Amino acid sequence: MNLDGVYKGIDFLLNVNLGYRFTIGKKVLVIGGGNVAMDVARSAAREVLRQHAGGVENFEPSQGSMDAVAAREMMDVSLSALRLGAQEVHLVCLENRAEMPAALEEIEEAEEEGIIIHPGFGPKQIIGENGRAVALEVLKTKSVFDANRRFSPTFYENSETRLDCDTIIMAIGQAPNLQFLGTDDGVDISPRGLIAVNPQTLMTSAKGVFAGGDCVFGPRLIIDSVADGKRAAVGIDEFLRGTEHADPIVEVAVLERHRMPLELLDMVRQPIPMLPLNRRTGVTEVEIGFDEESAIAEAQRCLHCWVNTVFEGNAADATSCILCGGCVDVCPENCLELVSLDRIAFDEGTINQLAEARDLLGVELDDIKADELGVITGSAMLKDETRCIRCGLCAARCPAGTITMESYNLLSADSTGLISGESIDRFLRSKPPLAGVPKR
Repeated sequence: MNLDGVYKGIDFLLNVNLGYRFTIGKKVLVIGGGNVAMDVARSAAREVLRQHAGGVENFEPSQGSMDAVAAREMMDVSLSALRLGAQEVHLVCLENRAEMPAALEEIEEAEEEGIIIHPGFGPKQIIGENGRAVALEVLKTKSVFDANRRFSPTFYENSETRLDCDTIIMAIGQAPNLQFLGTDDGVDISPRGLIAVNPQTLMTSAKGVFAGGDCVFGPRLIIDSVADGKRAAVGIDEFLRGTEHADPIVEVAVLERHRMPLELLDMVRQPIPMLPLNRRTGVTEVEIGFDEESAIAEAQRCLHCWVNTVFEGNAADATSCILCGGCVDVCPENCLELVSLDRIAFDEGTINQLAEARDLLGVELDDIKADELGVITGSAMLKDETRCIRCGLCAARCPAGTITMESYNLLSADSTGLISGESIDRFLRSKPPLAGVPKR
């Protein structure tokens, strides 16, 4: 439907960022529930503010917008600031609140700026008058996914609801446009309709042509695209030089007395300073960034990801686990669990994988054949790596010396050196302890 007042989300953001002049109504409706939709909604609110600031005294925000801001406990914001920040911007998405694909912080920040979210509704049709969109008719969502978790939305019959608006912005996903690639270019397209590349170098089937990002791997986080850029740079350098980069050297060091700061568990994440609502206009950066003291306090929460607990014992001392459970008892994050083998299911695929990786799992299997698992009795130590804070208490508690704390640092093959985690840690420890670090 070709109606004035209907925009694509990406086109809208492009206009906002490039500063092009365009008109937008006071009541904006965004369709979508992902991070792009949240970005669109928040930008729309600021654009409404910018374009209608002259008559803001006569612009009464809806009760819903006022309630949304009040719910975020913005008690220190005056009524005038509320009217500046709580614009009539609505967001409609298929998913209910718990299923929305947008990050929780994006949803909360959108609501803080006055965005009204209508979860669990899907668009049926855009209603127009005199060639311009005036409303969106929506249906209540019955389900978004089918029994196999595939996207297949269904709706309740006779559940139509009309949402009046001046502007509709559709932020419902996007796909790469690869029509510019011809057969003469020699760039292969994958079965997913994306550009096919060598996953190590990111070079396409066309010699000397590299690609990365969403047009290769589909929608991902921006940090993944940053990594693609680094990987492609290495691939381009190798291609131009005609040589391959040597693999980095992994330096392993056993830490005899590794300890994390005693106050680590009491350190909390530092809140990122944000611009006040009444100063968020256009494409202004909302997150101000840490000052020096907050940045150091946040850095001191580092979990030393280059340090790992190793449960291999010491071959020279012939140490091995005696299943005392001391490490389980002392772990402050409950990431270790000692369980009997009969509580663990070993399917055929797992057994085959363990058998094929026998050389890598000598310590873990400890003279047990893979096909014996699920048959023999015994115990296993399970560790949830996502909860480990590298405190070292398990290694200190182990009476058999089976557990060690070891650091893994990457060094470039030419020894010019990459910055290691240890060097960062030494820098942080050289800073004086901070007074008044907030506690839990």
